[in-house]
Amino acid sequence: MVLFRRWQAIVAGGRTHE
Repeated sequence: MVLFRRWQAIVAGGRTHE
């Protein structure tokens, strides 16, 4: 899912957002 990929990218950047 694209949304999941986006979330994963954010987490990888160092930001834990739901």
